[in-house]
Amino acid sequence: VLLIKNTASSIELARKIEAEVSAVDDAKIREILRLRYLDGLTWREIGEIFDMEQASVQKIVRKYYSKNP
Repeated sequence: VLLIKNTASSIELARKIEAEVSAVDDAKIREILRLRYLDGLTWREIGEIFDMEQASVQKIVRKYYSKNP
């Protein structure tokens, strides 16, 4: 029963995260957030996908959130 409750909670959380990510206007930031928070990639892995340094990817996300709290 606990496993079922945890699974249901995880699914609901994933739906909420997906809704928040989908609401992001900027396609690049939306994809970075999706890769990080839904697919579970590290910042370094995301940087490799976008051919960027890890710190640059994180900076883009921080800048987005500073303008869109």
